[in-house]
Amino acid sequence: MEETGRIEEKLADIRGYLQELDGRVPATFEEYKSADLMLKRTVERDLQLINDSEIDVLAMLVKMKELSIASSEEALIDRFNKILSRGTVSHLKEFRRLRNMLTHAYKNENYDEVVFNSARKLGAVRDFIKDAEKLIRDRG
Repeated sequence: MEETGRIEEKLADIRGYLQELDGRVPATFEEYKSADLMLKRTVERDLQLINDSEIDVLAMLVKMKELSIASSEEALIDRFNKILSRGTVSHLKEFRRLRNMLTHAYKNENYDEVVFNSARKLGAVRDFIKDAEKLIRDRG
């Protein structure tokens, strides 16, 4: 029961980050591109925190579902290939690559555009929350 509560707390954290992004991300890429550095760094950090929290939820679900332990975050995501929807697994892998780009500052000419597009397309994060909640409910 304790694991379920911890998962629900992490999901609440993700909802909070989503709400923050909904209120911060400009409507157009041009607005984002010309935004101040503080706004951009805040958006980047929220995206990073979302992904970190999603990985934490997966790790707790592995324990709850008594799945085999994964040797890497990529392997952790792969544990859910047959449990989560294909779209959710794809999102997790894509967000993991985004997080690595943000964390290691792999900047290229499309950096701002990649971050902006990720911050504007958060439906997959909401789908992840729904999938995780379903796994909690179906734990029996």
